[in-house]
Amino acid sequence: ARGQKAGPAPTKFRKGACENCGAMTHKAKDCVERPRKTAAKYSGKDLQADEVIVECNLNYSGKRDRWNGYDPSAHKKHVTEYELQEAERKAV
Repeated sequence: ARGQKAGPAPTKFRKGACENCGAMTHKAKDCVERPRKTAAKYSGKDLQADEVIVECNLNYSGKRDRWNGYDPSAHKKHVTEYELQEAERKAV
C-alpha cells in the first residue's frame, strides 16, 4: 500500500519530474515534501524514488466508503495483542 516506492531513486534529475523532490509521479504543486531551500531540479541531490500509484475504479459511494480497504484480521490481531498485555498486567 501506502508509501511504496517503485524501484530505486534516480541518480540525476529527469525532465518532467517534480522540481522539488525529483519523483516522476507528481509535479511540484502536488508534492507532499516540504519545499526545499534548493530544489532537486537545481541541486540534483537526494532525489526521491517514484511512488506506486494504485488505480481504483470506484463509483461515487465507493470512493467515500470509510471501510474501504478494512481488514478484520488486522483488528483481531490488535485485540489479541491487547488481551495478552492485559493478562500480563493482571498477573503482575
